[in-house]
Amino acid sequence: MDRIPVTDLLQTLAFDYQPHIDELIRIGDKTAIREKDGVSYRRNYERGLMIAALANRFGLTDFLEFGTGRGFACACLLRFAQMQRLTTIDIANTELARSLIKELDINDDSVEYVTANANKMADDAIAGPFDLVFIDAQHDAKSVKLNYNYVRNKLKPKSVIIFDDYRKKFPSVIKMIDKIPFTHKVLVHTDGWIVENVAINDTGDCDRVIDNKEHGSGMVVCSNDIPIL
Repeated sequence: MDRIPVTDLLQTLAFDYQPHIDELIRIGDKTAIREKDGVSYRRNYERGLMIAALANRFGLTDFLEFGTGRGFACACLLRFAQMQRLTTIDIANTELARSLIKELDINDDSVEYVTANANKMADDAIAGPFDLVFIDAQHDAKSVKLNYNYVRNKLKPKSVIIFDDYRKKFPSVIKMIDKIPFTHKVLVHTDGWIVENVAINDTGDCDRVIDNKEHGSGMVVCSNDIPIL
């Protein structure tokens, strides 16, 4: 598997992220900020830029997300990319994400919020096709496999799938992502490369930290039809 820092990938994708940093932080501080021992920290805001850059570079317009969280990925795509349709699924109530995106004054008319257990959805619960998929729900091999199998027959001929949490903290996720065959598969080191994560050494989210940047772990960008690099 190829490995690359997110800054190098963004350059390869011809995505100038510098003009978007302030807006990225505004979105992240509303929808993705974390807290540890009473201290807030910005974890892996770079993923929002990466997802938007892939959409822009390859003309991807129909997004499916497993794991809405507080709506960070959707908000970044709405602000930084040209999307036609976004569908996001979470086992928890997705109304929080909807309300936070609205508080950011971002138009989310193109977003379908689905509150459901993604591992147990009927095949016809979500209509495709999709060309950009983000799998970031439950962090275990079974869930990753179920989410991938659910969407694999709902993909456009040219599509990109992104898997989160490729790190030693989730060994079964690593094994499952390694097992799924793709023509193109790239591990992208993301956390701390653009936006400082003050807790990067303390949370165990990165396999290695060098100069306050993630190495060794990250997010895996995959495609059978599109050469990522």
